[in-house]
Amino acid sequence: MKKCALLYLPIFILSFFACSQKKEEAKEAELLAVHESDAIQLIQQNIAKAFELDSLRKIGDSSNILDYTVLQECFPKEIMGYVAQEPLGEMVDFAGERYSDASIRFTRSGQKEYLDIRIMDLLNSVNVYASSIGLWLIGEADEELEKNFQIFEIPSNKSICYKRYDKLAKEAVLYCGLGYRFLIEILATNQINTDLVQEVYGLLEFDKLGVKGD
Repeated sequence: MKKCALLYLPIFILSFFACSQKKEEAKEAELLAVHESDAIQLIQQNIAKAFELDSLRKIGDSSNILDYTVLQECFPKEIMGYVAQEPLGEMVDFAGERYSDASIRFTRSGQKEYLDIRIMDLLNSVNVYASSIGLWLIGEADEELEKNFQIFEIPSNKSICYKRYDKLAKEAVLYCGLGYRFLIEILATNQINTDLVQEVYGLLEFDKLGVKGD
């Protein structure tokens, strides 16, 4: 009788762990569904607010975009370990869309590693703003690549952000929609996570854009 019990014990243990694993997988799938649903809702709400404000601006005839030189003033003066290059910028007027665009590159290790910052004022190009943020959901659904994604919001400065870490390329990227009009992109190479790009976002001088920071 004891031998029979001992024979059935491994089967019981395997069955127990199999059931536990299935429960964990079910929980993970449920959390993933909730996360994806929250991300979709955040994006939909942000885009809807952007269109609402765009309509109000058109009624009040208040739709002046900031010059790219003003956007450049938002860049951090320095980032530890990096050397700042000359900032770039332009006023774009193409296919009915008009916006300002500014960027800067910080380099280190003999320019082999870099960190790029780009800011666009899309006050008069709400369609570009909306479509750019909507594309983040494509990244959320991309499960085949070795990448981590997360969409979140920062209510204190009206930001919605999408951070991505590419394990294979060791590349970290943070995209943010700020104040329902600005698009900000921060990309850093040779990273182990997204900590640096998130820290750099906090270094931007939001007050130059008329948006309150954290």
